[in-house]
Amino acid sequence: LLADDASGSASFYRAVVGYDIETIERRGGLYTLLRIGGVDRAGILLNPTDWNPQWLTYFEVVDPAAAAARVTALGGKVLLEPTPEVREGTMALVTDPSGAVLALRKSTS
Repeated sequence: LLADDASGSASFYRAVVGYDIETIERRGGLYTLLRIGGVDRAGILLNPTDWNPQWLTYFEVVDPAAAAARVTALGGKVLLEPTPEVREGTMALVTDPSGAVLALRKSTS
């Protein structure tokens, strides 16, 4: 979740869903993990953009750069290219042809 109030959002999801919350330091700032039964289910990041707060859906891909190129070929747009400065090039931020924002993340398996 990209949230304007990460702490308030975490408290909301703890109260509604029962998530356990842990905030960790990551490159780029604090990141709040939402867990159930010790399993990470979601995360909250302070919104670094002027976009409205929103959930980002992640899709695992073998090659984020190749997947981003395919997005463009299929009528979507690349908002953030996979670069070494952003999670060591393991993620791209794209939109589908209708404008829905999603993240393409390098598979870890």
